[in-house]
Amino acid sequence: MTLSDTERLILNDTKKRAELLVCDSAGVMYWGDASLDKIEMANLDGTGRRLLGTETNTHYFAFTLHGDNIMYITDWARAYAYLYFVRPM
Repeated sequence: MTLSDTERLILNDTKKRAELLVCDSAGVMYWGDASLDKIEMANLDGTGRRLLGTETNTHYFAFTLHGDNIMYITDWARAYAYLYFVRPM
């Protein structure tokens, strides 16, 4: 497979995506943007995109899920981890 064989799902309003997390059981994906200081989610086909949160002076780096609605997020800029509750789409 080459990149020419792939389909781009999220094209707009991103700069530096730092993490991509796929939750297959919920059919969604999450990503953080270290430049725009935000976390977003969308359906696996790229539809239903929505902003989960934004905070200035952050550098979201890594995520993990516990179940379908608890997300742990690390932040390089502040050197700590967040606990975030994700609402279903």
